[in-house]
Amino acid sequence: MKRLGVNIDHIATLRNARGELHPDPIYAAKFAKYAGADSITIHLREDRRHIKDLDAKKICSLKNLNVNLEISTNPNIVKIATKIKPDFCVLNNGGFRTSLNKGPITKGKIFEIMPFDNYLVVVTLNDKQLNELLDYIKKKSQMGASRKSGVPVSGIRMRITDNEIDKCFIQNVKYNPNKNYHILTTDYLANGGDNMTFFKKASNYINTEVLLRDAIIDYIREINKIGTKVEAKFDGRIEINQ
Repeated sequence: MKRLGVNIDHIATLRNARGELHPDPIYAAKFAKYAGADSITIHLREDRRHIKDLDAKKICSLKNLNVNLEISTNPNIVKIATKIKPDFCVLNNGGFRTSLNKGPITKGKIFEIMPFDNYLVVVTLNDKQLNELLDYIKKKSQMGASRKSGVPVSGIRMRITDNEIDKCFIQNVKYNPNKNYHILTTDYLANGGDNMTFFKKASNYINTEVLLRDAIIDYIREINKIGTKVEAKFDGRIEINQ
């Protein structure tokens, strides 16, 4: 299905050139959404030629609006964008294309494991959408020995008893059904890949412009500097009681 994204940068450009308060990019974002746009794109540049910091903050906080926030890698710009910190991370097993055997890890091996150019994004889900996500994790976790069973997660711990989620903690705090949560995932999944259609209903969408593969490579390099090894082990993030 085709989806319409509207870039409103030049609404802000015109406002800035006039030195006035109008046209207002926040109003433009709301109007585009009302007119049927699926998402809004804004670019927070280093020179602030278009969108200003306050514009980005207000637009990203609008309810039920997908926002594609384009940013540079300038540390100051990244600092602004990362004020919306993810609460936990969700990926999918199908994205990992091979295993990692014992021994030295090469950059080429990481490309084999993660051959796709998937970007890390942060999406915001409300209580209904998050319940759909939790139900998805529950069902995938009970698929048995299938290659696609289970869901790779971080920052969240769940216990499933008699097909019901009877315990859920996010960042070691009990899940609050009245709170919106920010989830780190990939652009592929955020667009509904692997049947994660609930992500398409997210109220905010921020593209970090960092490839998942590059994040993996950087992480391995960092822990290698301090002599830490990459180890796979079960730590009870998803616990199933029959």
